[in-house]
Amino acid sequence: MKKSKLEAAETRRRIVKTAAAEFRRNGIHATGLSDVMAAAGLTHGGFYRHFDSKDQLVAEACAAAVESNGETTEALACDRDGNDALEAIVTRYLCTDSRDNRSEGCLFAGLGSELARSDDKIRAVATAGFSSSWMSSPDSIGGRSPRRQRSEPWSRCLR
Repeated sequence: MKKSKLEAAETRRRIVKTAAAEFRRNGIHATGLSDVMAAAGLTHGGFYRHFDSKDQLVAEACAAAVESNGETTEALACDRDGNDALEAIVTRYLCTDSRDNRSEGCLFAGLGSELARSDDKIRAVATAGFSSSWMSSPDSIGGRSPRRQRSEPWSRCLR
């Protein structure tokens, strides 16, 4: 039975969300397509109806993980100012729940070494996600001026 376009899109989103969690939990190379599909409640055979390759899934899963973590960070900071926002974000990042629940943790902490050795498209997605999350954060956290932002360590690394 053929699925509607809406159902197919929802299935694809579920696969991407599941892959983001599985890759962070187990690593990109240690997670097979059958592992992702089983965790999503699907059969391995349906994978290629949604994606051309594992690399395509990895790129989309990385983008989804960065977006999800960015939304969490924004939510923590939106009701706070300056150092209170920074403290909330750092506390959340360093808490034992965050440490112990790798499937929802920081993409870069969990997969940084694998991302660095991935293909160009995956590295580009990861770099864009890193740049957007770290370059936008100082604007809204701690009241740093643009001049001070440029002197921050993460700014120097991304030039």
